[in-house]
Amino acid sequence: MKPRNFFPGFFTFAVFAGLLAGATVQAADVRQYVLLKGQSFTQTSATTTSPSGVDYFQFQCFVEPQTNGAVTNMTLTKPGPVLVPVPPNDGKFALEQSFSSQAALDAAFPNGTYTLTLQTINDGTRNPTLSLTGDAYLATPHISNFAEAQAVVPPNDFTLTWDALGGTVSDYVSLELRDDADHTVVSSPGFGQPGALNGTSTSFFIKGRTLRPGKVYQGELFIAHSLQAPDQASYPGATGIAAYTKSLKFTVTTTGTPTGPALGQFDLVFNFNQGTFDGTNGTIPFPQPLAYYFALYNIQNDTGYPTSVVFTGPGGSGLTNVPSQVNGSSFGDSAFYSSPQVNFSPANLSPGAIFSPTPPSGGIYTVNYKGNAQQFNLLDPRSADQQILVVPTVVLSPTDTVQEIRWTYKTTNGTPVAPPAFMERIEIRVNGANGGRLYDVGQNDDQRILPATTNHTVIGSVAWTNVSSIQMVFRDTPGNQYVSYWNRAPQPLEITTANLPNALQGSPYNFLLSSAGGTQPVNWSLTSGFLPSGLNLMPGTGEISGTPGENGTFSVTFRAMDSATAVTNRTLSLTVQAGSFPAPTFTNAFVSPSRQLQAQIITVSNQTYSLESSTDLVHWVLRHTFTATSNLSGVVDPDSVTQSPRQFYRLRIGR
Repeated sequence: MKPRNFFPGFFTFAVFAGLLAGATVQAADVRQYVLLKGQSFTQTSATTTSPSGVDYFQFQCFVEPQTNGAVTNMTLTKPGPVLVPVPPNDGKFALEQSFSSQAALDAAFPNGTYTLTLQTINDGTRNPTLSLTGDAYLATPHISNFAEAQAVVPPNDFTLTWDALGGTVSDYVSLELRDDADHTVVSSPGFGQPGALNGTSTSFFIKGRTLRPGKVYQGELFIAHSLQAPDQASYPGATGIAAYTKSLKFTVTTTGTPTGPALGQFDLVFNFNQGTFDGTNGTIPFPQPLAYYFALYNIQNDTGYPTSVVFTGPGGSGLTNVPSQVNGSSFGDSAFYSSPQVNFSPANLSPGAIFSPTPPSGGIYTVNYKGNAQQFNLLDPRSADQQILVVPTVVLSPTDTVQEIRWTYKTTNGTPVAPPAFMERIEIRVNGANGGRLYDVGQNDDQRILPATTNHTVIGSVAWTNVSSIQMVFRDTPGNQYVSYWNRAPQPLEITTANLPNALQGSPYNFLLSSAGGTQPVNWSLTSGFLPSGLNLMPGTGEISGTPGENGTFSVTFRAMDSATAVTNRTLSLTVQAGSFPAPTFTNAFVSPSRQLQAQIITVSNQTYSLESSTDLVHWVLRHTFTATSNLSGVVDPDSVTQSPRQFYRLRIGR
C-alpha cells in the first residue's frame, strides 16, 4: 500500500459528506474547512493493537474550496494567540503535523478556539473560528474477528466486526479496503446514506464476490467525534468541522490462488445487442440474451504506452494469446485496452471477433503488458445468471433538453423485474452525434446510483437533438459491467442558430453557428447575401469573427453540409450598430499614360472596399471591389478616364 495521509484518502481533501448531508447552503468560495486532532493505530493480530509508528499523534487543518484557486491564502491562529501559515497543497490549503506523544500534540496545538483567515476570490477575507475542547476521543478501534478476516472465502458473504466504540449516531465512522494496487475495493456509504456507519456501529457486511482470491487487502477504520455541530454560521455558504479522530489500519486476507500484485485494473464487459428509441422510449425485440463480452484493461500513471497488449484467459474464455483490438489514452497518463469481442453466437461475427458458445469462467486472466504478465484472479462472473437489460425512457423539457432518464429492469424474455441483488450500481452514458460523450454519471462513489433508484435528473443542458445513443450500465458485485445500448434514429441535419447577436461597428465580433443532427462534421458556407465588411465565416467551424467596418442590417443565407453531403440552409439577419471607424482616404491619385486612374488609399487591413465612379454625382457605377491586406492599398480604374470629359470617384467600406 503506498504511503498515505493519516486520514483516509476519501476524507482528506474531500467533502466530509456525512456532516454536510441534508444541509442547504448558499454558494461560497469555500465548501468546507476542517480542524482535526487524532491518533493512528495498527492491528496485526487478534489481540494486538499498537500505535502506527513513532509519531502517531496528528494534527490537521485544511480548507476545501469550491474550485481550485478560489482561495488564494490561508493562515491559522491557534490559542495563545500564535499565527501559523498554512501552505498550499494541489490547489487547496492544508497543514499536517505528527507528534510522538499526546503531550507534544497538545503543547503544539492546545485545546481552545482556532481562527482561520481565508483570502478568497469572491468573498474577500473570511475569519471563521472552530473550537477543540474536551479531548473527546472515542475508544481505540479493535477488529474483534481479526483471525477470521485473514481467511475470508471470496465467494461467500463476510461480516467484519469490531469492539464497541462508545460513540453515538452523530459520529462519523467509515471503513475502506484497498487492494495491492491501492484501488478502493470496499468503502462504507457516506453518513446519512443507506448502510452508513456511525459511533454505535460494530460491524460491516461485505457481500460475497466483492473480494478476489489470494489477496491481502489493506483496511482502515476511521472514527471522528465532535462535541459541537458543524458550523454554518461563521462563514455563510461553507461548513466548518472540528473533531477528535482515531484510525485503525489492518489487513483482510482471502483464500485461493494468489497472483501477486499486478499493474492496472481488469474487468469483464458484457453486452446486449443494440436497441433503439421509439420516440423517447427504449425498445428491443425479445428474447434478447447477452450477445458478446470483452476484457477491459486499464493502466494509469505510466509512460510509453504500447500500441497493443495480449490477453490470455482460462479455458472456455475465448481468450488465448489474442492481441488487443482497441487501445486509447486519456490526458496522456492512462491507457485502455480491450480484447477482441467474444461472441456467444456464430452468426454475424464482426471483423476480428471470436466465437465462444459458453460464457467466460472464473480463473486467472493474464495481460501481457510491455513483456510482463499481469495476472488477475477472477471469481466466476456468473454472466449466464445475470442477464438483465436496463431499459431507458427519456423525459424531455418543453425546450427538448433531456430533463430526466428513467428505466426499468427486464429479463431476456422481456419480463419486468425488481433490481436483483447482484447489481451494485447503475451508470448512464449519453453519447453525442459527433461521437463524443455528452453526459456521464454513476461511475464515481460520490455520484453512485443505487439499483433501487429507477430515475435520474440530468444536471446541465443536454439537447435531445444532439443525442445519438444512451448506454445503460449496471456493475455487479465483482465490478463487471453489463451494457445495454439504445440508439436514436439518425436525425435530419438542421441549423439550430435562430438569431445572430448584434454587432458594433469598429468593435471585435465573434459568434459560433450551431447545428444538430446529420453526420458530423459540418462544413459551413454562404449561399446568398454577404457578411458586413471585416467579418468572415470559417467553413470548418461555423465561426463568424472579425471587426465590422460598416453598419446596417445584412440578410445572409447560411448553408451547412455534413459529411454524408446532407444540406440545409437558413437565412439570418445580422445588425451592425453604428460606431466609430476610420473612413478610407485617397492619396497619390494620378492618371497613368494609358489614361487610367491610379491611386493609393489609406485603408484598414481585412476590410472590404468598393471603388465607384460617376459623371454627374447622381448615378454611380461600381468599378472595383477588393479586400485590404494592409493599411495602404492601391487601386486602378479598369476603364479609361477618356470615356468622359470628367469623372468623379468615391470609395466606401463594404460591397
